[in-house]
Amino acid sequence: MVTAEMESEERMKFAALYLDVKAKLTRQMNSIRRLESNPRSSSTRKTRLPEIQLPKFGGAYADWPNFFSLFSTIVDSRTDLSDLEKFHHLRSSLTSAALDTISSLELNETNYMEVVKLLKNC
Repeated sequence: MVTAEMESEERMKFAALYLDVKAKLTRQMNSIRRLESNPRSSSTRKTRLPEIQLPKFGGAYADWPNFFSLFSTIVDSRTDLSDLEKFHHLRSSLTSAALDTISSLELNETNYMEVVKLLKNC
C-alpha cells in the first residue's frame, strides 16, 4: 500500500511538473509567433535605416569610380541577385551618354558583364 501511495504521489508530481513545463513552452512559442508575425512589436528591434538609392550615372568619366563603387556595394556584390537583375538595376541607374552606350544591348544575363566593360571604357 505504501508503494502504491508513493507511486501515486510521484505521478502527481510528474504531472504537475509536466503541465508547468508545457505551459511555459506554450507561452514561449506564442511569444515567438507574435514576434515573427509582427516584428515591430519587439522591444529589441533594430532601427531601420533608410534605403540607399543608387545614384544616376550619365557617362562622365570623373563620376564613374564613385558610381561604380556604390553600385558594386549595393548590387553587384550580392550573390542573391542574378546577372539579369543586376543588369536591370544598372540600366535603371544610367542616363544620357551612358544609357546610349548600352541601349543596343538586349537586357539578358549574358550581356551584364559586357555592359560593365563598356561602361568602364566609356
